[in-house]
Amino acid sequence: MTASSHATVRMGPESPYRLKGYRRINLPGPEDAAIDRRTGIAYISFQDRWRNRDARGGIATLDLAIDAPEPRILPLWRQNQPNTGARIPWDEAFHPIGLSLLPIGNDDLRLFVVNQRAQLSRSIEVFQVEADGLVHQHTASDPARLRSPNDVAAIDAERFLVTNDAHMRLMPLRILESLAPAATCTVVAYQDRFTVAANRIRNANGIAIDDASGRVYVSELLRKRILVFRQDGNTPLRLRRDAEPIRVDGYPDNLDLDADGNLWVAVHPRLLALSLHLVSPRRHAPSRIQRIELGGAAGGPRVCTVLEDDDGMSIKAASVAALHVINGRHRLVIGAVADNHLLLCDLATQ
Repeated sequence: MTASSHATVRMGPESPYRLKGYRRINLPGPEDAAIDRRTGIAYISFQDRWRNRDARGGIATLDLAIDAPEPRILPLWRQNQPNTGARIPWDEAFHPIGLSLLPIGNDDLRLFVVNQRAQLSRSIEVFQVEADGLVHQHTASDPARLRSPNDVAAIDAERFLVTNDAHMRLMPLRILESLAPAATCTVVAYQDRFTVAANRIRNANGIAIDDASGRVYVSELLRKRILVFRQDGNTPLRLRRDAEPIRVDGYPDNLDLDADGNLWVAVHPRLLALSLHLVSPRRHAPSRIQRIELGGAAGGPRVCTVLEDDDGMSIKAASVAALHVINGRHRLVIGAVADNHLLLCDLATQ
């Protein structure tokens, strides 16, 4: 794997890795990614946000055990019909962004996906991962509490957490909301119905649950930090602040925990560049990938920049970074808000 001659990707000065090379993999708008650690399969939400914003998005997989993998777009199915077992396509409107994988036992796997069906209609879709695609299990929606869902994190088969990145739904009001000093966003929890788990957040974005510590991490994009919560022992679907926020160098987007318990975050170095990129694909926006060692040498979190693309020539506005070690190879999947490809990087430890 080699980088192209005009590559602008560089490693951060304190990065524990060096870049062996990377590959661009064509997939429009690969906004979020999650890896099945048992198989090395990455699941990626994608949506072409430029050619036709009304076109249906989808879920693709990438086999990280293969040297040069190609994305496989997964068919979406309804549950089997009684007595016949026939597969019928699930053909509802599907515009996926944030997603979360939940392994159940040795073989079962559920996928939870934020579906931006329409400006005033958002939902969480739950799928069963099968050999021939994704089988739809359940739709969860609540216009009052699912205001502007951005990311989802599964707790178990029946419960999950969702970030709302705004309270207002209409874009002019969302812009005014982002400029106001008040923190109006929430994390909501689902268990048969939606309830507010945490509030007073400014632009809640990515979310990750650390099962080992019981902590929940939430990107607070406009304040350039990651909030740290703990699930309340008596009421698991309420969150309480547990530690000081973690400051990052940029505006944090999606989060992912690797197998060693390190938190990976894609941050946007310049918010104006991101905004202009979302208006026009010709506008470049920089990307920065940071790793947070949650149990640093001094006892607190240690943040380091692993990789940067200062002008967005290799990838514009990276939105997620997920690391997986397979067959001795450190493979980093980097997705983007609206670019037409993702990056698959091969890293080596220093």
